[in-house]
Amino acid sequence: MENISIYRISYCAVDKVHDRVFAFIAQNTLNGTLECHAYLCSKRKEAQAVALTVAQAFGVAFELWQVTREGKPSTPCGRPVQRRHDNMRVLK
Repeated sequence: MENISIYRISYCAVDKVHDRVFAFIAQNTLNGTLECHAYLCSKRKEAQAVALTVAQAFGVAFELWQVTREGKPSTPCGRPVQRRHDNMRVLK
């Protein structure tokens, strides 16, 4: 298992066709490229649980990032945040 910062993950989901596959997109720390990481779980419910856990961690990390911006919600490039309740979804 790799150690990837939640701040480098841009998307995660359970594959619609292969429902035991959990995957996420993350930015490579060395060259900045986007990479897809996919893992085959033993059960569909396990893949869904992992995706939900990563999505929740993403939400918490985003909220912490906002707090560190001294109450000024904006993205790293300075644009205002468009707040969405479901930052990441588990696809069924």
